Amino acid sequence: MDSFKCFIQSCQEPAEILCSCSFPLIPICSNHIKDHTSDAVFNRHSFRSISQSQNLCLNKQTLLINDSNFPNSTLHVSPGTGSLSLLKKEVYQIPIPKDYESAFQDMITTFAKKVVNTQRDASESISQEFMKFYNSCQKIIPNLILDLGTIANDIIKIFNDMQSFIESETNSLLKNLISSLIDDNLMKKVAGLLTTTCLKDVVNDFFTEIMLKSFNCQSVLSSFTKHFSKFLISTDSLPKYFSDFENIYWMTYQDTIDNYNYKISNYLNTFFKSITYQHVGIYKLFTSFDYKNQLVSENNISIVPDWIMVYNVLLSYEKIIMSNPIEVAPNEILVLLCFKNSSQSFLLFISEFTTYQLKTFKTADLIIASGSCYNQVIVVKTLGNKVKSYFIFEKKLIPMNSFRLSLPKFSVTSAAVAENSLICTLNTGRIYVYNIGKKKCIEEMKISLHEKDNALSIKYRVRQRILMLRTLEYVYFYNCHFQEIFKVQSLKKDVEISDNEGTGLCFYCFSKGNLMVWTYDLTAEDREKLGFNPKKLWKRQNVSLWKKLFINIISHDTLPIDAYSQQANKIFLPIVIYNTELKNEDSIILDKNCDKDKEIKFVNEVCPISEVVEKYIGNKNINGYEEVSEERK
Repeated sequence: MDSFKCFIQSCQEPAEILCSCSFPLIPICSNHIKDHTSDAVFNRHSFRSISQSQNLCLNKQTLLINDSNFPNSTLHVSPGTGSLSLLKKEVYQIPIPKDYESAFQDMITTFAKKVVNTQRDASESISQEFMKFYNSCQKIIPNLILDLGTIANDIIKIFNDMQSFIESETNSLLKNLISSLIDDNLMKKVAGLLTTTCLKDVVNDFFTEIMLKSFNCQSVLSSFTKHFSKFLISTDSLPKYFSDFENIYWMTYQDTIDNYNYKISNYLNTFFKSITYQHVGIYKLFTSFDYKNQLVSENNISIVPDWIMVYNVLLSYEKIIMSNPIEVAPNEILVLLCFKNSSQSFLLFISEFTTYQLKTFKTADLIIASGSCYNQVIVVKTLGNKVKSYFIFEKKLIPMNSFRLSLPKFSVTSAAVAENSLICTLNTGRIYVYNIGKKKCIEEMKISLHEKDNALSIKYRVRQRILMLRTLEYVYFYNCHFQEIFKVQSLKKDVEISDNEGTGLCFYCFSKGNLMVWTYDLTAEDREKLGFNPKKLWKRQNVSLWKKLFINIISHDTLPIDAYSQQANKIFLPIVIYNTELKNEDSIILDKNCDKDKEIKFVNEVCPISEVVEKYIGNKNINGYEEVSEERK
């Protein structure tokens, strides 16, 4: 993002013309035009002058971030209200904390008890109960993924094995009862002199009937009396035999229940013990960084950020991608955490130093359009190009409407919403504009790019009213009416924008672990083109009356109350790291995903309590997640 300098490395003169004989274009000062045209390597010269707006003069500075206390973390630039802002994502691989382990154990015990006490002919209810159990587990570990169909079928198989064992043991006890009654002359083998009905035939009918009915001791003895009444010589002693049978039956039944209860609990415990857990924390600068007062002329200044934790969660291990934050109001930002393995995304709302989880989306292929605000949060699904509009009300994300961009062959790579227009960059390198209010067909943005140039990303910053388009060649700056203000040479990374209450702009990004900062003093003409009046324009927007009425008539999801709610709704913060673990292969992989250049360290610490996040769990299909278009609060 430096000013255009001459292509001769030793020359510090500003470039006056650009030559399109190669790409990117070659900047040349007036002193070295002949040097360029005489070089046989270059041909087909085509010159164009550099306008004053292109020769934007930026003061550049490199800041060294001294953050040695938190080695396994990644830093992100964040939009700030009147000051430079940073966020940090920190990841530790840890053993499951004891309170989490205890909660899972209690829930497993409750589930196993429900399974073994299920009626024999109601095995289909086990799948439904397992989904309640799984949904509650996801309230504790949000990205927990299990093979639902396989586990449910295995548990039903264990249940059926238990019922078969109980039937087999009961049949054996009944045969012993009949033998005892015959041996003690209390039962005869033939019903009477005038009938040919024999005991063997009735025994077969009896066992067939009890197998078809609900299997319990009372029903078995009742059926026994009905079937064998004609064979009983005397019923006076039957209560004693029945009492002995019932005692042995219940002992056998209880031992079987306990044994299979343990089998189910042990089976489920193996899954939770095999999971690798990670603690994820997001930190924000506690003290704002005033670039205008704190930046000095010296380069390579070392600064020590003053961090405060604003988000704290325990997750199963997988790579987490944190999107570029979007400021929706002064000191209020949206952050999207994407999980490719579990195919979901968490939309976080960070207000000052408190974080709320607004929504969990059932896909990781999402983009939150920059320029979103309280009244309009635009969410773009990159695969399929489906767009959904929301608004924020009382720390909740309220859905409004949805539409689809007619780009079936392409996918969106970035999006911005400015003055009711949705601007998207595609994986083809082109830029398209869709008017949300007029619902016109999406059209390609009219901008003159070099034939080899491609659009990389688009951003809109509401506070500064700047639309920033980054291509391979330039970073273009437009006002909200798509009028070009200026452009500068492009960077390899996206940059953030801050300001100094309307008098100057600050552009900053991370490069090789250092914070690169460029400052630019706005002229009166620049401010007029931008329409930049932060004190007047930048404030939290009020939700319109008709949207408030809409909120009152839509139905809200409620937390399901079931046998697991007491454990699943516990407050599990702070997350305590109980012991330091040695570096192992898994931890190396984890930390490489966080920061490949930094060494792995595990530290004993207690993470401070952050805001309790309400998670609303929707119904899931036994074979996996619901459709991508369905979200849960």
